[in-house]
Amino acid sequence: MKNGKWNDRSGVMAEMLKNGSDILHDRVLQLFNEVLWPESEPPEAWRQSRLVVIFRKGDPELHQKYRPIATLPILYQLFARMVCDRVQPVPMSKLPPEGYSTEDSLLSLILLLEKCKE
Repeated sequence: MKNGKWNDRSGVMAEMLKNGSDILHDRVLQLFNEVLWPESEPPEAWRQSRLVVIFRKGDPELHQKYRPIATLPILYQLFARMVCDRVQPVPMSKLPPEGYSTEDSLLSLILLLEKCKE
């Protein structure tokens, strides 16, 4: 996350997390660990995004020159990135080296989801 870009609705900024103390990092880690428990739910603020319209180059009168983006809470972005970084190598290591076809990947995903449901 880049410094000085924006803050979320709760006022958290990327600089706060990067330059925070060990106590702050421990609290954030504790929150992330609690969210991972099966009976727990993520904070309500993580389920809300803010839509922002950004102007691109050109004539400001044309609506095509504006681009909507959804901004997500910074703690949610950090949590999602950490989970993705930890989970992503697992499926990639299970794929066969001789082929990465879409059908094989979909079948692997379906089988994995069925195992998770069991």
